[in-house]
Amino acid sequence: MWFTSGSVTKAKEAKDDTEYSKVTDTLRTDLEAKLTAAAGFLTEDLKLANLDADGTLATTQSDLESAKTALNAAVSALMPELTFAKTKASAVKTASELGPLVNCW
Repeated sequence: MWFTSGSVTKAKEAKDDTEYSKVTDTLRTDLEAKLTAAAGFLTEDLKLANLDADGTLATTQSDLESAKTALNAAVSALMPELTFAKTKASAVKTASELGPLVNCW
């Protein structure tokens, strides 16, 4: 699981980012659905169900590598949307901060 924790951590950090809360409800729901689907690949049931009867981890490792690839793809798919939303929120904040300065002249 060490090889998937970085992706999961990055996804959770992106989800918990303070600017994430500024994203519209529709986009937030879509991003959360993608995160949930990606995290579903890493459930304990999936990992335990794939253990070989003789205790070897070859099949499980292969399945987890596939899950890691799918998770990375899901995170990659969600990052452009989140980056755009964060950039938009940052631009709106900057514009609102500059508004009083521009209007005072």
